Amino acid sequence: MSSAYLICHGDRLPVDGHKAPALIAELIDEVNAEAGRIGWGGTAFSRFSSADGYVQFDVVPGETPATIEDLRLFREAEKKRRAEEAAKRAEQPEQGSFI
Repeated sequence: MSSAYLICHGDRLPVDGHKAPALIAELIDEVNAEAGRIGWGGTAFSRFSSADGYVQFDVVPGETPATIEDLRLFREAEKKRRAEEAAKRAEQPEQGSFI
């Protein structure tokens, strides 16, 4: 096992949005190849972001090589987690500042 614990990758998305899934799949393939090269058994997503026409994601060691479907599931889980956190914050009484 490698001493690496995280791999980051990203790129500029194509202007033609229909080509974005193919680019993202290519990036995932590149990350999986690097993970295999350094001795990981697989990859799992730990972060995904996109802004201003760029996409970036992080992976950590996982059981199997990640797929674009894994990324979709990760993004859905993150969206649900953020919504639950926002709902929990909304339930808490607002705390005033002493300043």
